[in-house]
Amino acid sequence: MLERRLQEGMTLEESSKTQDLTRERVRQVESKFLQQVQRRLEYFTMPSVSMPDMDCVIGAGVELIVQRT
Repeated sequence: MLERRLQEGMTLEESSKTQDLTRERVRQVESKFLQQVQRRLEYFTMPSVSMPDMDCVIGAGVELIVQRT
């Protein structure tokens, strides 16, 4: 459903008719999908952060912590 809607440029009405759903349901599914994609992109593009009490670098969803001795 989303593939046709996004790649072929179908309207909500056209997409809802092909899937036997309401326009509102198609919109809800599309909205949820786009939110999930946005969250995943934010996860992989978050800036590196360093923490003062530990030698710690966090970035791109990967965390490396080295205890100070």
